[in-house]
Amino acid sequence: MWNIGLRSGKYPFRWSIGSNSRFYSDTFEEERLIYMPSSASWFSPSDCLWASPVPIDGKAIVNNSYPPELKSFFLRRLGLSEASLSTLVEGLHTLCQRNPTISRVNEIIWAINAMKPKQGDLDKLLACDFLPVRVPQPGDGYEVSFQNCQADFVIIDRAKLADIFHGHVAFLNFNLEEVLQLQPFLDSLGLSNKYISLICQEETSCSEDGLIDRSLTAEFQERAYDLLR
Repeated sequence: MWNIGLRSGKYPFRWSIGSNSRFYSDTFEEERLIYMPSSASWFSPSDCLWASPVPIDGKAIVNNSYPPELKSFFLRRLGLSEASLSTLVEGLHTLCQRNPTISRVNEIIWAINAMKPKQGDLDKLLACDFLPVRVPQPGDGYEVSFQNCQADFVIIDRAKLADIFHGHVAFLNFNLEEVLQLQPFLDSLGLSNKYISLICQEETSCSEDGLIDRSLTAEFQERAYDLLR
């Protein structure tokens, strides 16, 4: 049987795992009895998660400070949970109200993407300025700013087109390889219509005095046939 020695600012406690669950959770919540050594602070269970792939503002992550043998106590007795998709979405929504860094936002984006979100899972984020967008600046430079899903930007899915429009349009600040990996996240936000290959239209034109060269046309058709047969 595990015993947990905890001390609040008022009086010491020593709890046995077999004690009353409701008394546990109510007392721990009211007295903020979960101690986090990393911050030397005390937390209520409602302000804690047992585990999370990334830090969440306003939440203490407990599993790095306590042995795995106590997982059942924290989850079953105190009602803690591991970070879910909705927890990460809420965390990103909250973070974006606090002038976050790009690396911090990207960290949560990748964690959300790893949970394979579906259509509708990320609706809470649609109006938030959380997408890092690379906006061209004078002198071939750029500035990354957070924008929402309705902003005017494109997503790289063709390297050649990205090179052609470099410095002329705003790009989501992820390279081609990253965009391919982030497809679950981007699709769940309904951003597939922003891929540069779908926005661009390639056109061929010639001067008004151009004439059809039938021999060149026939030669081209023969070579095309050989390539495609």
